[in-house]
Amino acid sequence: MKKTISIFLKGIIIGFISVAIPGLSASTIAIVFGIYYLLIDSISSIFSNFKKSITFLITILLGYGVGAIVGATLVSNLYRLYPLTLILLILGFVIGSIPEMLNDIRHTKASKLNYLITIIIVALVVLFSIFAFEGKPVDFVDMELYEYFILAIVGLVTSTTLVIPGVDFAMILLSFGYYYAILGAITDIVSLTNVIHNITVLGIYLICYGIGAFFVSKFIKKVIGKYEKQFKFANLGFIIAAPIVVILKSIVSNDEFYYSSNQLIVGMSLFIVAFILMLLFNHFNNEYDIRANSKKKRNHFRFYFTIARRPIKAIQIMKKLKYYRINKDKFTFEERFEVFSSSVITINRSGRIYPKIYGKENLISDTTLFLSNHQGKFDGLGITEALYDRPFSFLADDSMINYPFYKETPGLIEVKLIDRSNYKSQYNSILKMAEDLSNGMNHLAFPEGDYADNHNDLQEFHTGCLKSAYIAKCAIIPICLYDSWKVFGKSSIKKIYPEIHFLKPIYYEEYKDLSRKDLALLVKYRINEKLIEITKEKGEIKK
Repeated sequence: MKKTISIFLKGIIIGFISVAIPGLSASTIAIVFGIYYLLIDSISSIFSNFKKSITFLITILLGYGVGAIVGATLVSNLYRLYPLTLILLILGFVIGSIPEMLNDIRHTKASKLNYLITIIIVALVVLFSIFAFEGKPVDFVDMELYEYFILAIVGLVTSTTLVIPGVDFAMILLSFGYYYAILGAITDIVSLTNVIHNITVLGIYLICYGIGAFFVSKFIKKVIGKYEKQFKFANLGFIIAAPIVVILKSIVSNDEFYYSSNQLIVGMSLFIVAFILMLLFNHFNNEYDIRANSKKKRNHFRFYFTIARRPIKAIQIMKKLKYYRINKDKFTFEERFEVFSSSVITINRSGRIYPKIYGKENLISDTTLFLSNHQGKFDGLGITEALYDRPFSFLADDSMINYPFYKETPGLIEVKLIDRSNYKSQYNSILKMAEDLSNGMNHLAFPEGDYADNHNDLQEFHTGCLKSAYIAKCAIIPICLYDSWKVFGKSSIKKIYPEIHFLKPIYYEEYKDLSRKDLALLVKYRINEKLIEITKEKGEIKK
């Protein structure tokens, strides 16, 4: 559903820009939004893979239609009133896509010939825009039979604008003299003027447009299959040429163009915003990010939403944590933990995160080593909120804690860091944790060590952290996390309710005669038993 909405919204933008902004083609904007190849494949495969293709095409075309209607309606109003502002906004998105295309090419072994293709495409597109003529305007009033045939031919020819980057819909229609006639027909339908006639006219045009797009897409797909690398360089050329063409057609050769200082200021501001948004979009959707899904940048949308929602509060929290870390000798461990836990709760609420906490009756007053399954970066934050009134420290991988907010915690609440590449470092950290437990400080550890795309399934439980429990002879309380992976594992900002279940304690007398391996299996068994219970209650299937 989310993907369908995304495609629909992209269709709206493509439709609006291709109709309203001379110099930018639908296929160029499709490249910018990363759906060009999907568009070509869907059109050319509509008969061989009908269900998948038609779903995509209906969604994108519905969006395109909405965008085209809005573009046709606003082109005579918003664009003419604030041309520079609108042009700069669109160029922000287009130019913002160039770094990602360069990054894509960087991963391709390229010869000088490939770069020559880019230069040639830029030159051809710019020259075409300079020498393209504007034909004598036509209208759709009292049309003769032959005029309908000409309209059908125009539909076939302009269909190339959908699948060939750099060939602009508006420019082609202007050269045939049909641009304002098409816009007028769309506007008349919206205003319920000559509806049947205009629907007939547009129907003939669009049917021929679709037929042409199908055959051209088949050809383009074969070209891409055979010359994929060269096509990427050609696409780069189309994108680089697009701003030049827009400036030439919409500003230099546009007799009605004008600008004011206010337009320039607002336009430049919108350009910067659009440019940054495009960079961020591509950054978080980097196809070369081969890490587990739970660690991909795009799934940290909630984290950045949390900061953007309350930026001043985020700065205040960071400053406060830093102050307490630098001056930790002035405060007790309990005071520092209270600052940390209250900050975590504030952050969770800002991110629309509402942990559900169960089994607090299993918490004891004795010093405890909490052992939890590991699903994602939220796990520590969720457990901190659940244990806000029971100060604890924890064992953490030093490479995973080097992030804003997280990196303040080691000095703040005595976190024990381990270096996975250094066994001596790991051993020393476990001994320090054992010393803390012996002195009455609770600790948290994740026996799985790391998380991937395990979701609510368990990985192997390692035994290293259990050594500290044997040394301190402390109680162990297993913690079962359920759905905590979704917090930073899905690109969503909906309210989310991860579950934290405290299980019955395992006292030293119960595990003292067990090997560390057997103890790890016991903890894992109890957590898995709880996961099975939860999934059965929810009617889900547990592996």
